Amino acid sequence: MITDNNHNDSHDPARPAISIEAERLAGFVRTQTATATPQRIVESLTTLVSTEVLVEGTRLPTVRALAEALHVSPATVSSAYHMLARSGVIHSRGRAGTYVLPQALSEVTAPPASAIFTGETADSPIGAARTPRRSGASSTAAMPDTRGNGGTAGASREPQARVRLRPDGHTLQAATAHTPVIDLSRGTPDNTLLPTIRPYLVRLGNRRAFVNSYTGPTILPMLEDELRADWPYDPQAMTMVSGAGDGLALAIATFVRHGDVVVVESPTYPFILDVLRERGAIAVGVPVDEEGMDPNRLLDVLERFGAAAGMTRDQGRRISMIILQPRAQNPTGISYTTPRLSAIARVLRIWEQEAAGRDMPLVVEDDSSGMVADVFAVSLGSLLPDRVIHIRSFSKSHGPDLRLAALSGPRDAVDAIVERRRLGAGWVSRFLQELLCEMLADRQAYATIASARHTYALRRKTMAVLLERFGLSTIPGSGFNMWLPVRDPVAARRILAQEHIRVAEGGRFLPEFRVSTGDDGLHAPERVIGGEAWMGGAVTGDAGDGVGGGVGGAVTGGASGAGATAGVAGVAGTAGVRGNDDGRAARQTGIARMNAAGGGGGAGGVGVGVGGADLASATSLTGARIAQNHAMRVTISQPDAITERVAQCLARAATA
Repeated sequence: MITDNNHNDSHDPARPAISIEAERLAGFVRTQTATATPQRIVESLTTLVSTEVLVEGTRLPTVRALAEALHVSPATVSSAYHMLARSGVIHSRGRAGTYVLPQALSEVTAPPASAIFTGETADSPIGAARTPRRSGASSTAAMPDTRGNGGTAGASREPQARVRLRPDGHTLQAATAHTPVIDLSRGTPDNTLLPTIRPYLVRLGNRRAFVNSYTGPTILPMLEDELRADWPYDPQAMTMVSGAGDGLALAIATFVRHGDVVVVESPTYPFILDVLRERGAIAVGVPVDEEGMDPNRLLDVLERFGAAAGMTRDQGRRISMIILQPRAQNPTGISYTTPRLSAIARVLRIWEQEAAGRDMPLVVEDDSSGMVADVFAVSLGSLLPDRVIHIRSFSKSHGPDLRLAALSGPRDAVDAIVERRRLGAGWVSRFLQELLCEMLADRQAYATIASARHTYALRRKTMAVLLERFGLSTIPGSGFNMWLPVRDPVAARRILAQEHIRVAEGGRFLPEFRVSTGDDGLHAPERVIGGEAWMGGAVTGDAGDGVGGGVGGAVTGGASGAGATAGVAGVAGTAGVRGNDDGRAARQTGIARMNAAGGGGGAGGVGVGVGGADLASATSLTGARIAQNHAMRVTISQPDAITERVAQCLARAATA
């Protein structure tokens, strides 16, 4: 952490020095997939100073202390410090220490912008540009008081324009009513960090095997060799698809039938929900925490929605697929840990073994961030190789116009996807595959991608520190996106629109049906909820009890749901009523799990009505809380997102 030291050797003797601990600073420089070099240290500290995470006068760790924290030689840190000193970023005072120098540009607060926006809609991105009011129209929307909620004391309730001044006082840039929108709603890479493709185009055509062939392989052998060298497990078969989205759509079209249940993360990537909806499948969300999908809640969903013991495949409802994002999950940025994957694998094995003839769902993994994720690749394929399809995209690392992703899995599953693709595009261009192969084997391209990976990780860490400065905690993660809880979506939308900031509204990332735990920290009976009537069961709750079949009733046959909260639509009865009168016996699953006893018979039990308050958050196994209701996704891949002003506006919007 950054601390105050009451020493007399500070940069400004008139005030106490601000220092940053070596381990804290090393956390900004260090990544899991690359070592700290002098250039990387320079890039990191320059970014931290320019974004004011390290302010003027901050005392840096000694060369030896930072070297020990980074596990590098003192010469590496010393070289970086010398480069920073020559650039005017820091200054060494010998035994008195090394300090951050004042920079050439400073920011001051100017009068508020005059533009007022209206016309917010629930379906549009939070902070999207609105239609200006006509001249003379009065504003009826009062800005909330943000003091004590992440804002600074005495801050204006009106949006603040920012002016950058030179040291001589001349204006360099001023914000006006026509201030460009800062778009944090798109999870896209920074184009300036992508490797240049054109130098590799001249190398195409040297390998003419399989080119212009209708019978050639769907993946070039040389490309497959490159991919397998960095794959998280040894798959039976591989092929190429036109991006991760294409791979997901093909897997869903091949293995999911109309009416099937597909288990997804909550929250999850909206594209997944859209494809499942178009397929006629039912997405049921399981909460995630810092380590991945909650295995306890996953087992509950499998028990409640899966075919019961003795039922054939055509009886009841089938869980055909589980879709995961193993690293840099969109929208939360969390990555699965190896222990969590092991727990999920145990849950799936136990559930499959409970009844003869019951198939384990196919697991599809979407590694959309690929090589720019600041964590090592992991996969359930190392534990369940016969039931896992793993997809890795190269759009964010090598370029979106390549439209390439690699797909691996059991041979029969990959063959089925290849056959499905033959009904459309047929195969991915082998020229594009050859281009990717050249880039994967090139040291310069690898260095560019490694640098981009570090830059994205640094931007995320920097934004987390800036948000924390204004009282908003974040979930540790990787990748382009951050998932921030929002107290009042309407107020957040208004504040961000007035500040010309656009983010993605969280509702698009939440499955319509999802499992939620109670807020009391206990293992309360799970509640499956939905927003619209489904299978003739969900009803609108009012001051009294709303009774219907509910989701649980449709699965177990005749359970009823009770709407406990006035005006709550789509309340469904819990499927926890299924089972005999004595309840279910707890089983050893290898993870800490408690089963609530089932109440009543399967045909006459009473479900639990769920109100909106129960969706506020999912209590994770590790203590972290990831919003399951009002939230916003913020993309921090672009440099204009990483500023103190943006962080302050996001914190104000989240806590308004």
